[in-house]
Amino acid sequence: MNKKTLKTLATGAAITLATVGASNVSANTQYGIQLNRVTGEWQTVNNATGEIVKSVPNETYSSYEEAEASLMTSTVETPVATETPATETTAVEAPKTAAEVQSEVDAQQTVVDATATEASQAQAEVDTANQEVSNAQSAVDTATQAVKDAESNATKATPENIAANQADQTANLADQEANATETDEVNAEITAQTQAVADAQTAVDTAQAEKDQADSAVASKAADVKAAQDALSGTGLAEAQATLDQATKDVKTAQDNVTTATTAVDTAKKADADRQTKIDAATTDLAVKTDAVDTAKAKLTTAQDTVKTTTDAVTKATDAVKSATDALANVDTVTIADLTQFKADKESGDSDFMTDSGADVIQTSTVSIGKNSKTVIVDIDNLTNEQKISASQLYVQGLAQIRQGLNGLTSTAVTQAAIDLAQLRANQYEARGTNPLTDGHIGAGVENLIRLGSKPTIQTEEDLKRAVYDALLGTSFADAPSNWGHLRANLNFANNIGIAVANINGNYWLVVAFTNEGTPITNPNDPATLQAALTQAQAALTAAQTASDEAKAKLTQASSDYATALEAKTKAEKTLADATATPIQTQVAENNLRLATIALQNAETRKADAQKAVDNFSANLAEKKAALATAKAELATAQATATAKAEALKTAQANLASQQATLDSLNKERDALLAEKDRLVEEAKALAEELNGYLNAPAILADAKATLVEKQTALTEAQAKAETAQAKLETVTAKLNEENAKLAELQAEYATVKDLEDKAKDNIIATLPDGTVVAVPKTAPTADAKLAIDIDAIKQALDKGQDVKVVDGKVVVTNPQAGVAVTQTATGEKVTYSRVERAKTLPNTGEQTSLLALAGVAVLSGLGLAAARRRRG
Repeated sequence: MNKKTLKTLATGAAITLATVGASNVSANTQYGIQLNRVTGEWQTVNNATGEIVKSVPNETYSSYEEAEASLMTSTVETPVATETPATETTAVEAPKTAAEVQSEVDAQQTVVDATATEASQAQAEVDTANQEVSNAQSAVDTATQAVKDAESNATKATPENIAANQADQTANLADQEANATETDEVNAEITAQTQAVADAQTAVDTAQAEKDQADSAVASKAADVKAAQDALSGTGLAEAQATLDQATKDVKTAQDNVTTATTAVDTAKKADADRQTKIDAATTDLAVKTDAVDTAKAKLTTAQDTVKTTTDAVTKATDAVKSATDALANVDTVTIADLTQFKADKESGDSDFMTDSGADVIQTSTVSIGKNSKTVIVDIDNLTNEQKISASQLYVQGLAQIRQGLNGLTSTAVTQAAIDLAQLRANQYEARGTNPLTDGHIGAGVENLIRLGSKPTIQTEEDLKRAVYDALLGTSFADAPSNWGHLRANLNFANNIGIAVANINGNYWLVVAFTNEGTPITNPNDPATLQAALTQAQAALTAAQTASDEAKAKLTQASSDYATALEAKTKAEKTLADATATPIQTQVAENNLRLATIALQNAETRKADAQKAVDNFSANLAEKKAALATAKAELATAQATATAKAEALKTAQANLASQQATLDSLNKERDALLAEKDRLVEEAKALAEELNGYLNAPAILADAKATLVEKQTALTEAQAKAETAQAKLETVTAKLNEENAKLAELQAEYATVKDLEDKAKDNIIATLPDGTVVAVPKTAPTADAKLAIDIDAIKQALDKGQDVKVVDGKVVVTNPQAGVAVTQTATGEKVTYSRVERAKTLPNTGEQTSLLALAGVAVLSGLGLAAARRRRG
């Protein structure tokens, strides 16, 4: 039994607290000892507040008594009065009715329904967001492929491929011209052949009509012969009259045919006029389209030439920039630091100050030696004149800045005379063969001598120039040991400078000579000049590139315009071909009129002959015989004519078939040419598109990358939106679960309260001092007759896991509860609990009267207890 104290229980009706038991109940104390079977701990509980004061593992004590003795003494230091209070003073919450709980259930159901609707909306938002993510991913995939295609196109946008494209365009132009020429020729042949077919058809129609007429004449003459014979024999007048009647009808029919044929001629003339109008319009349109093609072709050719020219210009400008860049990279550049402090110290005459500020100048000045000098090997014993000039130019570049900063002088140059003077002095010092430090200068001393060291230290032109630079700085700013004499020489001696190297007994000295003689040698590697040349070359490259870009853009447009014009011309050619292919109707109609007229004449002749045959019946015998002879002669002539006309028809038909076959062949050839023209147009458009892709490859790639970034951003936003929607869905779902749980609790509480209300009709609900809720039948014995139940005994038995029943008013302890083992120890009984086994065992539902059955607690459901706990908490 769970002994956790329940403070209150809602019952819905006024429930009287009933006292169960007598004197044993009054033995309550402030603290109680219980074994919590959920946690497996012995707990000291404040009976008044329900607070757990102390907890120890269940293995600590072997029995309830042992636990009580230990925990009570360790928890309660002073005795607590055990008198039973006369009145219950514990505050009890107002109980709820079933109707109130039902109202809460209905309200909570409304919350659940609203939350479920919100969850459905959240799910719809998730579905929409996921679809947007899918769409955005598809867009990213497409954009990614576009970038790959653009990158692939960019790798193909080489000068070679562009040149190949131009060659293909040129070939396409040539093919177009050949196709146009051949098409014109075939069209001319078709025009002539169409007329030949028309003529052949007319000949066939005429031959057919003449044959029909000849056959009709034969029949008519045969009828005349028979009529003449009948006239001689005196019979056949009725038949002759019938023939005359038929001939009269045939004349009428032939006259109607002539009228119809005449109308057809007028209609045919109008149709042919419309045909010609269409042909003229198509011819004019084709001429315009042809001019447009010729213009577009000329522009394309010009654009191609311009692109080639501008591309060559870019190449040359690029080479010029590279040359200028390389030249500038090989420039020797000396930058002397600010001389303000050194100049002030020099003017003050303080050598120490000059030494200090001079050291600063040396430290902060810089030199950059051209990269080619690193690989040029020099023989310091045999310097070339070019090497002397180059080293002298480096010295002069720095010295000019020093003179400008200290004296304001600007005229300092390298001359061949100065170099020759330096070499002369070097030769003289070598010939003297003594140390200049001890023996001084030769003669007037118009040079500076600076110790270079041993030969191995100067192997390349760079080594030589750095030594010259160091000599310049040393003689100018570190010359205190020489009482600044070298500085005075640098500043005050002649304008022109030249250097040489003297080998004095294995020690090398730099000889810097000063003179006003000679013509200044222009420095080909002057940094300012080369920088200006580079700037100019870069400007020229920019201009050339701009012109090239413009030319390529024009070429791209010209290619597109040409393809468009070509396509328009092709459509115009097809339109003209269709108009021309329409047969001429006037010639046929006129021929039909001519044939109808001939048929009318023949019908009239047959009518006249039939009339003669009728009239012949009234003639004399001689006339009848003469008429018969004439009829026979005319029959023979008609038969011969019919035979000739039949042969003429066969000949005309054969000729028509031949002419039609030729026309069909020409039409097939023209169709093939038109198909080829379509292919050439598509090829021209593809070449124009390919050229555009080559010439605008960087822009196309940039656009593709920008689009990819845009689509990736959209995908990221869509994913974030989807995550937000998913989070919202999870939150709403969790809220829905929580609200459903609350609803379930309220529904359970309602069931419990409703059950208690139903039970309260026949029972009294009471709470035992340990918090146990019991229901006592209202028909239970009065206070005098109530059974005295030892609550402590029941409590101890339950704590040991034993079942309890009441027999004849006495407490009887039966077997331990499932999952509870009771063993005897030296100090008493030890109770061991197994929550697993207890959970597996069904409650005892037999007929024994347990304490719970006695007290009526069985009417309480677990949900009701849970509801009571919730209200207490």
